[in-house]
Amino acid sequence: MRKSILFITLAVIFVGILFGVISFILFEPTQVYETREGSITSAASKENVSSLASSPNSTNVPPLTVSNAASSVDSLNRISMTDLAQHNSQTDCWVGYNGKAYDITSFLPNHPGGTQAIARNCGTSTQFQDAFMKKHGTSKASIFMKVTVYKGELA
Repeated sequence: MRKSILFITLAVIFVGILFGVISFILFEPTQVYETREGSITSAASKENVSSLASSPNSTNVPPLTVSNAASSVDSLNRISMTDLAQHNSQTDCWVGYNGKAYDITSFLPNHPGGTQAIARNCGTSTQFQDAFMKKHGTSKASIFMKVTVYKGELA
């Protein structure tokens, strides 16, 4: 009798786990992103952006669309602080991080903490980096590099 109860309990747990995995695979929400090369790819939902850090060369990374705005980027991809400051809106958001400029416009609506968490720092370097480090430290730096478009060195 005890063995049959144990067997039924284990079978129910196994079926529950199996059902959960199948449901997750079948019903996982996905988001479509434009890749750096201009093609369209499907990537994990914004709740699972952190899982992208484990695959550095993945094609399912949600990189950002390059801004169409004219900029004063010189031939060495040096970007002035004045130019960075011009990209200060939700529709054209560049930020500075570790002396480099990045376009994060396409990532804003996918940020797990909400658009406004980043949007208030668009067009800034020190302000963005301070806010990023205060909230994430270095734990999200690899993800940041995957979801941004490098624009150049800050001059």
